Amino acid sequence: MTTQLLLEVGGSFYSLDLFEEIPVTANLSINSITNLQERSAGFSNTFTLPGTKNNKEIFNNFYEANGVDFNPLLRRNCVIQKQGNDIFRGTLRLNSVINTGDYQEFEVYIVSDVGDFVGEIDGLSLNDLPWGDLYHEQTYDNVFESWKATTGDTAGLFGGKILYGLTHNGYVYNSGGLPTFEFNLSGTSSFTSISNPVPATYFKPQIRLKEVLDRVFSASTYTVISDFFESPYFRSIYMTLSNNGDYGIGTPQASENQNYFKVYSRGNFEIGESADDRIIFPFGTYSTDGYDHLNNYSLSNFNTSNEELEPTYNSLLINAFQAPFPGRYAFNLQFSHKKKVPAFIKQDFYIEMWTGTTRDVINSGNIVETRLCEAGNSFTSQDFFFNKTLNSGTYVGLAFRIAGSIAINKQVEIRGFSQAEGSLPRFDLYASPQSIPATEVEIQTQLPDLNCVDLLKAVISMFNLLVIEDDVNKTIEFIPYNDYFNQPDRVVRDWTDKLALDKSWKVSTLDFDLKKDVVYTYKSGEDESLNKYQETNFNRIFGTRYYTSSSNILKGEEKIEFPFSPTPTKNIDGSEDFIIPYLFDRDDNDKLIPTKNKTPHLVFWAGNRYNYVDKEQTTTFNWYMLSGTTGGTVSVAQSTYPCLSHLSKLTSGDSNTFSDLNFGRYWDYFASENNQINLYSNYTIFDGFHSQYIDQLYSSEARKLEGSFVLDPQEIGELSFNDIIFLKDTNYRIQEIKDANLIRKDFNDVVLVKELGGFNSLDLPIPDYTIEPDTTPPPVTPTPTPTPSSTPPECICEEWSVENENPYLVNYQYTDCNGVYHNNTLGSYQTDYICKCQGTTISSTGGSIVTSLIGGCIPASPTPTPTPNTTPVTPTPTPSAYSGPCYEYEVQNLSIESQLSVDYSPCGNCLSSTNILINPGDYLYLCACEDSVAIVYGSGSIVKGLPC
Repeated sequence: MTTQLLLEVGGSFYSLDLFEEIPVTANLSINSITNLQERSAGFSNTFTLPGTKNNKEIFNNFYEANGVDFNPLLRRNCVIQKQGNDIFRGTLRLNSVINTGDYQEFEVYIVSDVGDFVGEIDGLSLNDLPWGDLYHEQTYDNVFESWKATTGDTAGLFGGKILYGLTHNGYVYNSGGLPTFEFNLSGTSSFTSISNPVPATYFKPQIRLKEVLDRVFSASTYTVISDFFESPYFRSIYMTLSNNGDYGIGTPQASENQNYFKVYSRGNFEIGESADDRIIFPFGTYSTDGYDHLNNYSLSNFNTSNEELEPTYNSLLINAFQAPFPGRYAFNLQFSHKKKVPAFIKQDFYIEMWTGTTRDVINSGNIVETRLCEAGNSFTSQDFFFNKTLNSGTYVGLAFRIAGSIAINKQVEIRGFSQAEGSLPRFDLYASPQSIPATEVEIQTQLPDLNCVDLLKAVISMFNLLVIEDDVNKTIEFIPYNDYFNQPDRVVRDWTDKLALDKSWKVSTLDFDLKKDVVYTYKSGEDESLNKYQETNFNRIFGTRYYTSSSNILKGEEKIEFPFSPTPTKNIDGSEDFIIPYLFDRDDNDKLIPTKNKTPHLVFWAGNRYNYVDKEQTTTFNWYMLSGTTGGTVSVAQSTYPCLSHLSKLTSGDSNTFSDLNFGRYWDYFASENNQINLYSNYTIFDGFHSQYIDQLYSSEARKLEGSFVLDPQEIGELSFNDIIFLKDTNYRIQEIKDANLIRKDFNDVVLVKELGGFNSLDLPIPDYTIEPDTTPPPVTPTPTPTPSSTPPECICEEWSVENENPYLVNYQYTDCNGVYHNNTLGSYQTDYICKCQGTTISSTGGSIVTSLIGGCIPASPTPTPTPNTTPVTPTPTPSAYSGPCYEYEVQNLSIESQLSVDYSPCGNCLSSTNILINPGDYLYLCACEDSVAIVYGSGSIVKGLPC
């Protein structure tokens, strides 16, 4: 026989005997090309080997096969050779031992796929990986150092692996219910005041996504090959940590801050017998939704329901919280009250917060906070916030004190916040130091609840990667789909003479197996204020991309969801250009609080940006950051801020100069006040990684050919999925070879997919890291006084053709030979002819164009300047910018072939008009003046939302 099946053990090879009449076959498949989420590749097959003496010895020695039992978990490397040449390398597993009398056969399974690599990391969560080398203290110096990160491995904290970009996580409120600082440029709590610095511990960390993947890969025995993972683009993407419902790094991801508690009284009650009575506020139950994870709260056992409480009860009412760690604690008290004295008698009382060294705080401690309550003839609800720095072991309790008044028994009735009879007063702790000391950042406890395989699958699907695994050499390669089918060394194989024309073969369309709509989306971020607004009012998740086929045959929807939350951004109050992610939630009292969303975000580290007040970037400001971690006293001015965004740059440049981690082009909230920054990138995740693939998949010209081809084993072994298969006058690529014969030359059933012009690798724009943190902004360059020019250079007028090779409209711009600027629209596959001066440019928006010089051109005569009228004319006053009511509009292009042109007046200047083009099937959100949005040409829909 010229074919051998060799088993490799410890570097030695053992030849297995084969049935001569039974061919060894394998399936070579890139999986279904219509499945957008699974594209692994490999050989696999099950076949039978004879029970020769040689085979019995091999399986007994290496698979523990003793005729009765065997070890099914063992897999050994194997090689199939044809005339001494390797045509297949993979692994062999013994499936079963078949006994017929005294005769035996062995059923085996050979495979070469991604299963081995996945098997090595299967069951591991991110928390199971080693992270100890990234432990650090959350100090001012470390936070500031992280802002120096680039795409390299040296600058920044741990070489850029850990970052502290600025996100709006909500506010910390003081005892008066006011924020200790606010992200605005005015007011008593503004972070631009040296008195209101942002603590270093307010920042939440982010981790470079590549670093997470590197740790996943290190848990396997494989060597990873990926130019994409090493690219500056991918290295600039970070994943948020500490998604924990707290302000800073918080506590382990498995639950909320373990110090938190929520307790209630054990019924309604009345208080006060005489002036200056002091009565402990009686908290004695968790009720239905209370908690005290670490048992730091000592409850009262006294049932206060319908009791008339007075000081003599205090020994029964003792209850208090004991602080487990030093740091700042934020408490909330909610209750309602009504006086019992006659209507004409004024009745005041106080709520006192006490701290002490024992549970009986009113006898062992001191009053640290006092709040006045004025009891009226009907119930009044109270919502008090207390914010205190406590030492470890300090007890905290609350008490009533009746103000001096006419002595009338049981002067005040106490109920819960809702004022309903039977409702219970509530006391809770909502912010505190975490169980790990606040300055120590333990990365392992900050990670999201994801397992390694799910994260890797999400990255593979999100960036449309192919996975090429070599189980023998223990390597695994990740390469974008576009790049894999655009490699310069793709082999062209002519199979024209290999197709068996005497056997059945067919050419068919792909699209009957596809869905009408494909939706690329992040998970809901409904626990965050801006995401909640988007999802509630427009029933769409921020950043989603809908792809709709033009076919009237297809039906259904395929939703591809990724385990990350979207990241909308907004400018802070008072600044049009200080733009950060808003990741907070709002409580029932409209206070900005940390979100409970535990799903991580993916963001670009967009670099440091100067602090500008205005969108024109002419006026700067400083904000302040606290240099200590727990009560430091030095406020340090900052002239820049660390910018995180779904955009790689916040720039006024054209749409080809920045990337977007959204799947679709989306209006963002900062655009309501800043129209200088371009919102719409040509390099969204969909545009950069999916559009070429899905356009070919859904093309009306897409075809697959199924036929029988004569191939020998060596040819099969040399094939690659990106080979170009030439057949008659058409190029194809391999989708599947069914039961490929690995022993002899034979007919093989092959499925080919038609090539539709190949794929283009994209050079995706990356962030700009030239601005160092806290550096002085460049001076604003004054507009120079124009110098009278000499005679302008002579224009050499040339004729050019401008061709649109896209299946949609494209705008192009140029200045003609008379100095007149033009912004023209060019239809799909159309060509224009223009005249322009030699050396001047032709630019485009909304797509690429092809320009060619034709020859010389005689310019059209310019329109003559009219003779001025010497009669004085009263000038028409120039209208000032008018800011009318603004609304958010959803505008969708209903065509899948042509662009949609839309005019609108941007919010803030309702007397102006702006035009924007929307690509086929796409949509966007605009914050525009009321009733100003109008379709210029194309087929589209406009939906008016809420005020913005």
